[in-house]
Amino acid sequence: MKSLDQVLSGRHVGVFAAAALTVLVILSLTHPVALLIVGGFPLVAWMMITAARRFVLVIGGAFAVLQSTDGLSAAKFGYFVIFLICLALSATRLQNHLENPSMAPWRSIRWLCPGLAFYFSATSAIAVSHGSTLENWLRDIISYMLLATIPVLVVDAAAGLGRRGAARLVAVAGLLGAVGFSVSWLSRRGVSDLPLAHLVFPSLALCVVPFAYALTKALTGRASRARWGLLATSILTFLLVTGTRTSVVFVVSLLAVVGRKSKNLASLARVAAIVVPLTIGVVAGVVLIAGHLVSNDEFLPRRLNALSAVFSTDGATRDESYLIRRQAYDNALDAWRKDPLFGAGPGYLYPTADGSGRSGTTLDTPYLILSKFGLVGTLVIAGYLLAFLMNTRRSRLVVGYSTTSTTVRTSTLIFIALFPFGQLLDDKGMPIGLALLLLLVIVDLRERYEPLHSHPQITDEITPKA
Repeated sequence: MKSLDQVLSGRHVGVFAAAALTVLVILSLTHPVALLIVGGFPLVAWMMITAARRFVLVIGGAFAVLQSTDGLSAAKFGYFVIFLICLALSATRLQNHLENPSMAPWRSIRWLCPGLAFYFSATSAIAVSHGSTLENWLRDIISYMLLATIPVLVVDAAAGLGRRGAARLVAVAGLLGAVGFSVSWLSRRGVSDLPLAHLVFPSLALCVVPFAYALTKALTGRASRARWGLLATSILTFLLVTGTRTSVVFVVSLLAVVGRKSKNLASLARVAAIVVPLTIGVVAGVVLIAGHLVSNDEFLPRRLNALSAVFSTDGATRDESYLIRRQAYDNALDAWRKDPLFGAGPGYLYPTADGSGRSGTTLDTPYLILSKFGLVGTLVIAGYLLAFLMNTRRSRLVVGYSTTSTTVRTSTLIFIALFPFGQLLDDKGMPIGLALLLLLVIVDLRERYEPLHSHPQITDEITPKA
């Protein structure tokens, strides 16, 4: 039986393209508004032809749609329909991919992903029992459902993407994520009036893996080290131009890259040598970008003063951001105490920590996952993430140390450092960032496995002649 990729290729694509072009011409002459609605269908259909394109479609759709509104808009509904179609197509091919000998470390995906998705679906009953509406639950569970299901798309896409394609996708996603985070953060605080705030996907968690990969390539790579260094500098610059103290956490990534060359790590001397140009580039970049993004000249000096005040005596207790975050911790714990085992469920409305009297489904505290899912759900999610971390370790044991293994190590350290500052899993960019990391791991595993295991091992045993 022919696969979907074979059926939707060649003559079939040509016939479909001709029919689609005819419809588009007619619509452009008669109903221009309908053209805007229908015009995207041929592109979406073409993107669904191969697994790699489907993965790019899901990532690109997330950038275009998930930041649009807080509610369940028609665009988001359409994106979820497309995502479910892509997921179903990839799920039909999952077993074939996992039968490949190189994929042995990842065969647990067959039950890990459906199991977590089933658990997240069951939380709807918990949410409703605590007064949440199904709409709030659905809006809040999106990022968690992506976390549970997107690995299926990754495994399918990795079979058709090489290292170069995966690296380019990671680089583009990281740069767009950093720009989106910077523009959105500044616009929400009224210090930037650029019209891009609602056009780009704002996510700090999404930037972790691309930054770690670019830094690793710049320090341990053999080619294009300057270009990867420029990418790492650019991502860090866009994050630091906001003046957020959380962005400073990315600097700890330098600690993860130091080590022996045999483990694909950089020497302390090489890391020290890159600190000076990296610092100069970031400072110059912040000044340059701030001149175009920030409309308030007093914003950056005020943020720098706030940062230095935190390290002074009793500075944190007088810092407004610290006080708001401490209140967020208390609000999350109060909700958790109502149901310690199962939590309040996704979609639960918490009073905002700024004292404005408003409410929302998220808070800047790691206790949020405990509040939403309770002890049971927290252990389930932690077990899922730990299983994936163990699978990456098994992959490294199979093919050895590489740029990807160093990226996993660096990304893990950054995520741990970011943990006290908020609930990362509530960030819709987090599952996308983890999907990019998984893509790098599986592509590296598949490409390096065959050269290492294609030849029979030479032993001292002598086979007697017949």
